[in-house]
Amino acid sequence: MFRSLSLRASLNRAAVSAVCVASFAALSFASDTPSSGYQVANRLVNPSFGAATCTLANGELVTFDGLEVARWTPDGTFIAPIATLSGFTFPSFIKAAPDGLGVVFAESGDGSGPAGNVYYVHIDGSALTPPLPLVFPYDADFLPSGDLVVSAATLGFGNGNDFALVKFAPPSVTLIGHVDGASGPVAVSRAGDIYYATQISGGSPPPGATDIVRWPYSLVLAGTPLDASNALTIATGFDGGSSMVFDPIKGRLFLAENNFGLGVHNIWRVKTDHAHSTLIATSTDWTSQLRFANAGGSATFDAYQPEDGSRLVFDSTDFFSFNDIVTVAPLRPVLSITGPGVLGAGNVTLSVTGGAPNGCALLTYCTQSSIAPVESDMHFPKFLHHTPFDLTQTVRFNFLVPSDAAGTTNVTFYNPGGLAGLFGYQFLVGNAAGALIGSSNAVQF
Repeated sequence: MFRSLSLRASLNRAAVSAVCVASFAALSFASDTPSSGYQVANRLVNPSFGAATCTLANGELVTFDGLEVARWTPDGTFIAPIATLSGFTFPSFIKAAPDGLGVVFAESGDGSGPAGNVYYVHIDGSALTPPLPLVFPYDADFLPSGDLVVSAATLGFGNGNDFALVKFAPPSVTLIGHVDGASGPVAVSRAGDIYYATQISGGSPPPGATDIVRWPYSLVLAGTPLDASNALTIATGFDGGSSMVFDPIKGRLFLAENNFGLGVHNIWRVKTDHAHSTLIATSTDWTSQLRFANAGGSATFDAYQPEDGSRLVFDSTDFFSFNDIVTVAPLRPVLSITGPGVLGAGNVTLSVTGGAPNGCALLTYCTQSSIAPVESDMHFPKFLHHTPFDLTQTVRFNFLVPSDAAGTTNVTFYNPGGLAGLFGYQFLVGNAAGALIGSSNAVQF
């Protein structure tokens, strides 16, 4: 019976989704602008318009539209239904389980009154749990124990936010804390500490009203109720927040900041306060559902890294004409080589583009016999350096060369005619303070 209902729902959903995608894609005017050293690597129309989404480790997309949970390929091609509820509900969130075997998803009822449930289901569609009642769930993350901590307005809107501990084996829901304001996003660090972006009740928050607070995991283990009195303030002064996520490689916190009243839609790497945080991207529209994905490489999610490693994925929407899933990846500086000296005697110009605006660059070169066919990576003080060079055979210039406002650096030298086939070249790029923070590709001639 479950399979029959699921198939019928998927066929209905597929027909509606195809119409929505065709219609809304034509109307999409989304604009997401990454900061220097980053790029929009992919933009996918949400194949289930308005659905909550998450990304699996293999790159597949899973959606929950309030009725059906479904799997899709990374390019948005339908794979299979996973679960179907008995009737439409308002989707709250969907999260990939840490073990990769399933997803948890939550809904907030059908709009007829305070309601909500949390579920777990295997990726293959088996083991759908019975609903675990939790009124108006908003966001969730997994604790090291495998349990789920959920922010939810269990007392109804305008009555603060509760934190609930959700267990699936055996199933239970336990309230573990309460704070004032509307429900906000939660994220759990590798140590198990709970981070929360505070909210005001109703409407867009005034400037600087959102802080990020933390409760140590030890409080959860001890059964101590979480509230404002035992919260530690981590960062201050943000203009609202819809989603948070920790970088799984470096353990750094990222926040989607949204404020309709101020027209603010940003993604930040969170530091001590708004002013000192690092802007990753700015958008014209609502951003949410932050999560990390990996394209298979070793690069970290830092400016000026290769794009084939860690990436940040989020949803961008205006709620009525478009709903896109956006992937932001690092943008590596590109080194090119030109000039008559490449083919014989004459000038050779090495140009690196995409470095830090008004920053600097440091030229290195290595004998071609000491250049590997593939890059290796090694930790430098401020970045992960990717290079095919044997560093014991690599020579660095002893001075930095300035970059222009576009982050371009040029170095020209004269080839008397005998340099072809001898060396490879690579730039390290730095910021305006002279700190090296990334590297280009390597070239040979």
